[in-house]
Amino acid sequence: MLTFADLNETRHVAYLHKADEFFQGLQTSVSAGRWSAAALCAVHLVTCSINALTCHYLQRPAVIADDSNPTALLDKLHLKGTRSKIKSALDILAFKWQVERGTIPITKKQSLQMAKTAERFYTWAKEQLPR
Repeated sequence: MLTFADLNETRHVAYLHKADEFFQGLQTSVSAGRWSAAALCAVHLVTCSINALTCHYLQRPAVIADDSNPTALLDKLHLKGTRSKIKSALDILAFKWQVERGTIPITKKQSLQMAKTAERFYTWAKEQLPR
């Protein structure tokens, strides 16, 4: 019988798979010079990584909504480097609205910085999860 903990472990794995796909999309978009696509992949890479962590450690995904702070649950994890990673995640998520709905295009410089920050966050998140 599937328990609640098993369900959340399954969700953590599902979010991690999604993060893996967004990471691949990020790399492809950067290589192709598709800056808005790369920025959106960076946003989704971070949100999926956050959800993988919170599902594994707190048995629930972080709430990812326009008016929420998905990093609030990260602070409860007390993992090494969490504080600096929260700042990194917030830096990326600050661009979510602009990337998805804004009319001002994301610049190459912004996109490359987002890609670098998101990749570091994703790498850190994967290091915090069981293999």
